[in-house]
Amino acid sequence: MKNAIKHELKKMLASRNWKISLLLGAIIVIAHFVSVAQYVDWAYYADLAHTHHPTGLDSISLLVLFLPGDSWFITATLFYFVLPVLAAFPFSSSLHKERKSGYQLQVLARTGKKRYMAAKLLACALSGFMTIFALLLLDVMLCACIAPLVPVHVLSLVSAVGQGYFASPLFFSHPLLYIAACILMSSLWGAVCAVIALAAEMLVSNSFLITVFPFLLFLALTTVFEFLNGLVFKASYEIRPLSLMRAAWGNFNPSWYVALWQCGYALAAVMFYYWKGMKRENL
Repeated sequence: MKNAIKHELKKMLASRNWKISLLLGAIIVIAHFVSVAQYVDWAYYADLAHTHHPTGLDSISLLVLFLPGDSWFITATLFYFVLPVLAAFPFSSSLHKERKSGYQLQVLARTGKKRYMAAKLLACALSGFMTIFALLLLDVMLCACIAPLVPVHVLSLVSAVGQGYFASPLFFSHPLLYIAACILMSSLWGAVCAVIALAAEMLVSNSFLITVFPFLLFLALTTVFEFLNGLVFKASYEIRPLSLMRAAWGNFNPSWYVALWQCGYALAAVMFYYWKGMKRENL
């Protein structure tokens, strides 16, 4: 089992798709950094160079400008909109490609179906996690060059984070831990999206559709939940998947609540993956 996992991880790290996903994500991250740099220059150095800012440095704090905590710039919205694709693209279609090429039969003869499936699942989840983690770490490092890590006061009203929101106690008292929690949450969403895409191979036989499946699924659920929220019920908690991925958002999304959704989606995908996979003569 250990060798099977190592083999899958080597294939993932050498994958051209992983490098492409990192490149596309890095373009969005750099665009976000440029937006942040322009805002900091305007909001503090140019516009308020000779004026005392009413909220001190709150409006240019790293806590409200790095990607997961940013509720202002379109680049942050774009990143989380395409996050399912960025996470699924590196390795989720590998199962389909190996089955189509016949390579899968050789691996199954050496490792067995269960070990192969488990190794593929773990490598796929790690590919999604590592992709989003690396991109958000790059964003934090870039934004930290121009945005100070200062506390944000509750009454300054420059952040969408309020009492009961994701990791809100850390936001006001332990900023570094809050940043770490946000990056971890988003990276786990990346792992969930990658696993969903891997399970989608049991339904569709096209690499492109497999890659975009979690995006299409979450987009459809977001649309349906938004329609039902206005028509049938009014939820104070966030239920739209694409919005749940963001730490700073309009509806309540406390940490335990986000974790439940993540576990639910991941568990459903894993169960479907093994159920359909074990029934197949050839994966």
